[in-house]
Amino acid sequence: MKFAKPSLSIADQIDRIEKRGMTVPDRAHAAHCLQHISYYRLRAYWLPFEDAAPADGEHKFKIGTCFDDVLAL
Repeated sequence: MKFAKPSLSIADQIDRIEKRGMTVPDRAHAAHCLQHISYYRLRAYWLPFEDAAPADGEHKFKIGTCFDDVLAL
């Protein structure tokens, strides 16, 4: 099976969540967490922090969302 989406490096994953509006106060800590938990497993915990996705599918986080808040869940 071929996958259409290329994999992202940990740094690119952090860039993506920051671009979508999540604050990441400590990138090294976020990188550590993403290496051990994984982006897709952690994603389930940040769903309550997301705004409704627009038609283009680009998810955005609610204002004030912080990586540490997601980890606290």
